This record gives sequence, C-alpha cells and structure tokens, in this order.
Amino acid sequence: MHIRRLLVGAAIIATPIAIAAGPASGAQGTTAKVVGTVKIDPTDPSVAYVLAQYRCTIANPTTHPGHLWVSVKQNNSGTVDSAVSAEESGFGTGAATRWEDSHRNDITCDGKTHTERFTVDQLEGKSSFGTLVKGQAWVQFCLFDDTTPQGDGGNDFGEPVSSMVWTNVN
Repeated sequence: MHIRRLLVGAAIIATPIAIAAGPASGAQGTTAKVVGTVKIDPTDPSVAYVLAQYRCTIANPTTHPGHLWVSVKQNNSGTVDSAVSAEESGFGTGAATRWEDSHRNDITCDGKTHTERFTVDQLEGKSSFGTLVKGQAWVQFCLFDDTTPQGDGGNDFGEPVSSMVWTNVN
C-alpha cells in the first residue's frame, strides 16, 4: 500500500513536467503522417480517400502556396509487394498495376496540425491503371511548404516531408 501511494505521488509530481515538456518538442516543424485506412468511394471505384495528419507553414500563400501530392498504388492482387513501394514503380515497371493519385487537394499551412481525408483519383493520367481494390496499398503523402527544399515549381517541387506506408484499403 505504501509503494502504491509513493508511485501515485511520483506520477502526480511528474505529470506537470511531462505536460510542460510535451508541446515544445517539434511544435513548429512540418509533419506528414498517414493515419488511417484508404476508403474506396462506394459509388465510383476510381476515387478513394486517404486519412492523414499534417502541419505546414507558408509565409506568403499567394506567391508560394504549399503543395501536396497523395498517391495510392497496388499490385494486381492488392497485396504488399516491395516492387510497388520501389521508386518509379508506376512508370513502366509494371509493378503498380492499380494507381490513384492527386496534386489537387487543398492544404492549410498555418503552423497548426490538421487531420483530413484527401481525395485520390485517376484524373491526372492514371486512367490506364486499374482502380484500387480491398487489400493493402502503398500510400505516399508528400507535403511541400516554406521549410522544405524548393524545386522549380513545374515538374520539380523540391524535397517534401513525406509519410510512405503500407495501409489497408477498404
């Protein structure tokens, strides 16, 4: 009983220290994280939704807006396949036979953390690929803002902060 009181007392004393230290670690940095499953649109299989959490900062959204690319790739059977997660797997290798992506999702770069569902589809030249199926998929969530190395803004957006993971597709 005495040990239990001692442990509870130590936890109460340590709690304010942990709370005070928590937000200071990385509170201003750009983050990107896929946090949920990919959901196929029940009315249109060429559309799906990716749940992700992000934080970004843009000093002047008019002259330098933030940019997001979200991609979901699968092999024909919708299973984990290291060839699908390899660089350039959607371009000519045949590894990714199902692919939906988008560069068109809006993001809010105000330094705060946001959790949102982002749309991927086949409107940006992916119509030759199959649509997603239930199973596993390689998801790439790539965020560009004022803190990431800059590219030319045309074909090269620079180096993103990314989350690239295998996740479930439903």
